[in-house]
Amino acid sequence: MNVRSTTTRPLAATAAVLVLLLPLSLKSLRSETPESDQTSPSPDKRWEYRPDESGPKIVKAGTTEVALDLSDQPGGNGFRFATVIWAPDSKRFAFNYGQGREHATSLYQLRDDHWVALKSPSDVDEISNLPEGVVKAQVKKAGISKKVTYLRELQWTLKVRQWIDPNTAILYASLRERAERGSDLDREDLGYFGADFLFTLKFDDNGNWKIVKTHRMSSKGEESQSTSVPLAEEVAYQSPKDSYRIQASADGTALWIVPTNDPARRKVLPDADP
Repeated sequence: MNVRSTTTRPLAATAAVLVLLLPLSLKSLRSETPESDQTSPSPDKRWEYRPDESGPKIVKAGTTEVALDLSDQPGGNGFRFATVIWAPDSKRFAFNYGQGREHATSLYQLRDDHWVALKSPSDVDEISNLPEGVVKAQVKKAGISKKVTYLRELQWTLKVRQWIDPNTAILYASLRERAERGSDLDREDLGYFGADFLFTLKFDDNGNWKIVKTHRMSSKGEESQSTSVPLAEEVAYQSPKDSYRIQASADGTALWIVPTNDPARRKVLPDADP
């Protein structure tokens, strides 16, 4: 691609350097702090997510006083890599957890200094029906629908990616299924199918939420390469002089190099694997 403006060349050069440094940086971070041992303080520093041998919990910061026990979840006890995503005002959070084929999220809100559970995304038919409908359409388009005995679920993931503001969260839903024919003793695989969606959830003061926007993600993540797509809050890499940082898109399918002083000039890192 021809570069017409010389002002973009330093950015491209820095991007190339950071692409080389990023794997080493992330590897170092992972080795120093295992995800299962990470605590996550709320933005206002009043609360802290604490995973330990007795189970994940929310405690009052600086104490061992348990404010909320998170070990009893309907999706099972896959808490090894569980994470808490705090709302910017610390009055809500999403608890992402799961293992194997099932990954779920639970939502909580602070009321009168106590944490209460909100409606679960797993209980909303629209969130599960849309990916299922796409998979069935893919099977039909492949011309094998009449041969299929059943669709075997390989993975179902619900995960809050980001809070855009205190009342708006981005929920990621991903379904992977395998079309099969015959019995377990004589099974034929007919193909793999999947669908990914982003749901924008809007909350009112009482914690009731509804879906205000639905976006089907493309298989190659082209939509993540638009500057209109929000970025994840977590910074994957920060340059030594704090001039640039690397962040993933909120849907986790693209990496961006973001100038600290002018975030609007962010550039996608081509062929980078988030």
